[in-house]
Amino acid sequence: MAKNDLSPIKITSEKYQLNHKQIKIFTTLANELRNIEEKSKHVDQIIARGGFIIDTLLSVEPSDIDLFYSLKGNIIDCKCNEIKKEVESLHLPLLSQRKVDLGHVLENEIFFPPVEKVVGPFSHHIDIPSMVCLDSRTNLWTNNLALTCLKEKAYEIRPFALLMHHKFPYSPENPYYLNFYTSYSRLMVRGLKMIHKKGYKKFGSNFLFFLENWPSVLEVVKSSDELTQAIQNYIIEKCPGMKFTDFKKAIITTKSNNNHKIINSIKFLF
Repeated sequence: MAKNDLSPIKITSEKYQLNHKQIKIFTTLANELRNIEEKSKHVDQIIARGGFIIDTLLSVEPSDIDLFYSLKGNIIDCKCNEIKKEVESLHLPLLSQRKVDLGHVLENEIFFPPVEKVVGPFSHHIDIPSMVCLDSRTNLWTNNLALTCLKEKAYEIRPFALLMHHKFPYSPENPYYLNFYTSYSRLMVRGLKMIHKKGYKKFGSNFLFFLENWPSVLEVVKSSDELTQAIQNYIIEKCPGMKFTDFKKAIITTKSNNNHKIINSIKFLF
């Protein structure tokens, strides 16, 4: 990998070939983002990021749409409720069809414009393939690491992003968000969900390290009814329809050194 792997780069046709359906979806969404920028009282820039974009690129049926915005004057503040009402009032066809989540630079964070924040080194995105976004001018952005993951259908995570979540939590009111055992387990559950849904075939050393050491963490989770319930609730909420057999298949796909031990260690969650 090059030295500046996390520098924002545009996804051009030379880097990744889009089909007609993908172009149509991204053009429609970009037009809706531009509509928001033009008519919102608060928004300076707004982009679509992560799941919806990577799902579309991988030809997987997308679910909700995550938007990330900056405010006029580069003020760092939360205007999610106000902006959500503005978006709803615009009756935008694509955004109206799906659940929309909003994000922004948090208090005391280093300020970066939306694209640099989402695909750059100070991104909150833990899984590298999700470091992709679409701006209101129909430009797709990513970085070299994420682009490599996209092309090779590879899954990897960034430990540095865990520090971002710890210091600048998105859900500080959630007692399990910053708990070591539940945050570790939620990270692994999410990774296995990504493998199941998106069909990743290659896996980075960071993800495999976390996965192979997960059984020790699960021993602590298993000893606590509260922690067990928290992870079970997370699976129900974030992995609808996934059963033990689906998680088992995802673990086997990783070809981890101790698949059997990992599979046995998650049985109590189902």
